Amino acid sequence: SQILISQGYVSGDAIGDPSLTVFPPVDQFRTEYVIPVPPSWTSNHVVIAARPSTEITLNKNPLVGCKIEPIGVLEGVTYEARTCPLTMGAYYLSGSEPFGIAVYGYGSAGSYAYVGGADVKPIYKVPELK
Repeated sequence: SQILISQGYVSGDAIGDPSLTVFPPVDQFRTEYVIPVPPSWTSNHVVIAARPSTEITLNKNPLVGCKIEPIGVLEGVTYEARTCPLTMGAYYLSGSEPFGIAVYGYGSAGSYAYVGGADVKPIYKVPELK
């Protein structure tokens, strides 16, 4: 059987619009991402899903100002979310182990959200059609 995991973001007296993101599986996480953060949004963040032991840098510097929360355990592996504020510009994220990202932002009347690229490598054998 199959399942699809996504995340919707709406919180309290929210500004902007709700957004929905679909995450790639952990088997497709990467060790590097280059991400753009568009101009004219009130608030921008990147959420990093990683093992607690993963060392991650942003533009080759340690992460600062990030909120760290546990996500849970998947197949015996513990993951945490690191939510870091960003400003407009381009960013390079690098990690000692594969990690996933979601970037989002909002303003008074809109929002955006996207996930980082997946490795798009085969992770299972497709059964033959009969």
